[in-house]
Amino acid sequence: LVEQQTLHREVEAYEARLARCRHALEKIENRLARLTR
Repeated sequence: LVEQQTLHREVEAYEARLARCRHALEKIENRLARLTR
């Protein structure tokens, strides 16, 4: 059970990191879109 809880926390941390990366990518893409227009 402890292993499951630890795994769950790791997955949540990973998803948070993924969300931040996606957000940063969107900002970069928006900047590129403005430059290419």
